[in-house]
Amino acid sequence: MMHRLENLLVAIELKELLTASFPEGSLVTASRVLEAITTERCMEGFSLERLEVLGDAFLKYAVSRRLFLVYDKLDEGQLTKKRSNAIKNSNLYKRAKGKGFPAYIRDEYFDPKQYFALGRPCKNVCTPELVHMIHYFEGDNTMTDTDFTSVKCTKRHHWLHMKTIADVVEALIGAYLVDSGFGAALAFLKWIGIEIDFDTSLVGEVCIRSRNNLSLIKCIDIDELERLLGYNFSYKGLLLEAFAHPSFNEHNGGCYQRLEFLGDAVLDYIITSYLYSVYPDMKPGYLTDMRSMTVNNESFACVAVRHGLYMYLIQKSDSLSSAVTKYVDFMKALFTADRDSCDEPEPKCPKVLGDIVESFAGALVIDTGFDLDCVWKLMLNILQPIVTPETLCLQPVRELSEVCQHHNLTLDYVKASKGNGNGYLVEAKVSGKKVSGSVGGTGTRTSIKDAKKVASKDALLKLKGFGLEHPNKILEVFIRTCRKGSAVLVGKNKAEQATSNIKIAGKLEEPKFNSSPASCSRDLHSVRSTSELIPPCMASLQKNSSTVCEQPLLPLATENDMSSTNQNQEAYKEYTNSDHHYDITNKTEYQWPSASWDTDIDQFLGSAKSSLNEFCQKKSWEVPSWVCYQEEGMPHQKSFTYMAVLRLPGNISIECLGEPMKNKRLAMESASRGALWWLNSQGYL
Repeated sequence: MMHRLENLLVAIELKELLTASFPEGSLVTASRVLEAITTERCMEGFSLERLEVLGDAFLKYAVSRRLFLVYDKLDEGQLTKKRSNAIKNSNLYKRAKGKGFPAYIRDEYFDPKQYFALGRPCKNVCTPELVHMIHYFEGDNTMTDTDFTSVKCTKRHHWLHMKTIADVVEALIGAYLVDSGFGAALAFLKWIGIEIDFDTSLVGEVCIRSRNNLSLIKCIDIDELERLLGYNFSYKGLLLEAFAHPSFNEHNGGCYQRLEFLGDAVLDYIITSYLYSVYPDMKPGYLTDMRSMTVNNESFACVAVRHGLYMYLIQKSDSLSSAVTKYVDFMKALFTADRDSCDEPEPKCPKVLGDIVESFAGALVIDTGFDLDCVWKLMLNILQPIVTPETLCLQPVRELSEVCQHHNLTLDYVKASKGNGNGYLVEAKVSGKKVSGSVGGTGTRTSIKDAKKVASKDALLKLKGFGLEHPNKILEVFIRTCRKGSAVLVGKNKAEQATSNIKIAGKLEEPKFNSSPASCSRDLHSVRSTSELIPPCMASLQKNSSTVCEQPLLPLATENDMSSTNQNQEAYKEYTNSDHHYDITNKTEYQWPSASWDTDIDQFLGSAKSSLNEFCQKKSWEVPSWVCYQEEGMPHQKSFTYMAVLRLPGNISIECLGEPMKNKRLAMESASRGALWWLNSQGYL
């Protein structure tokens, strides 16, 4: 009793710390905090495991949302790497240690011999010299097998794994979600130092940029697709992007990969929330298994086939079309027959089928202004049935291993070398008395992992012929007999209509586009001086910035700030025709480039880059350098902008910015032509 009272008092103390640290800190009960800091090793009737699974999914969603909006130039792989760094255990451990969480974690079962009540002092006096001898520990985060009970000392030291501390952080996120909602959970994340904030205007920018995908509207029947999905998008470009495969690059928009990154996190939280609320008595280990069985590419691929989403895929790859058709035909046959009765080998599941379900979820959450409640209702209808005894199946490799272990069978995998262009061949050999010698299953795939999975499925099918199946379908039995709760979006209840929601659809004030030519100008060549010293030929402009030159003048301000006079409109027309302009820092007005400058530059033979190099050598100047100024666009449709840097006598540096080009060579050539034009205009050539 005293031991449990002590644990409760520790939880109350932690709650007081949270309450004093941020306003929403008080919106969690002491009993929930106790659950979040208690591990399985305590052998109590509760532990942090269920809250940790929920908090882990929400942390992934909150971080993914910010990364998607803030880093709009990064592709899916780069975003995934950034997310992994943010949510990995070592980062959570660092944040928790900085807030003093380890002192509150309950990770020890009750041992009467190690419990020292008030008035019964501990005899192990802990000093820096004796700490190793008392606790038998080998490192900061290492716990030896010698003593898992952590010997008590006068300093009340206890040793924890780094993962345990990270799990407590995720469990506390789950505690705030359950007791208060999204707002409190987000506030807790901000307090411990996880970056989750973003400018809400970024959501509107994503929606506006999605208009670049509207050219795809001729590729699919978008009205029919919206009727199928049960939702009308305010920004059709988001839906079109969600179904655009990277192989299709005949448009100015993007592909589904970035939306897939966001949708993966959305579906992970939605399904985790469903399992947490519907199965309140489920053990944490089973909850994790069920989530892995439902949140995976093959499970989502079944959804895409069942609803016919594959028919709206916008792609341009014959091999992909063939793979999708083959898998869809196989799955349709399974929907009307038993999987075990199908004689044909299961084809490899094309990743794109699961991806489009995730990308659709990503597009949906953006179009609704990150209204998870709306996404929850729509996605539940599409994903149903999420969990049934029939849909539950362990990973084949794991299931085969457990079957062999239960029936005292020997399992061995034999891998054949890759050859003949057929990928890897893996054979699963099962031997023992119950199979009259041995039984084997084979699988061929382009990767060893997939081949091993197919071989395990084949072996399981043959073992069923001997009456040897998985020892106990625990999850299937549990689902059929357990108490079920109502499906609710955890975090939405008790929350102030989700403080994270951003109202966009129908309410976003779209930017006003000026119809004047200046509003649709291109960002072309610019040249600037990085030195306070100005070449002699520019001295007159420096002395009198208001001097009216024979040619129209280009102000340092942006093109949108140009006046609407006829003179400036004519100047802008000449500017856009010339495809080049320049500006120099510390000046307000510059001579407009002549429309005939291309003709002047054509006196040089060969490439502009080579000509620029040769000219600098003749002048005995430093060799020019080229710097990548900007790299943007989707992975399948990159554009590069380069800067040519000239170093003139007198410690003068000139930077010439080129146009965006589809490859680096052309981008450097463009910057070089701008540099040659500038040299020509200043009388150097």
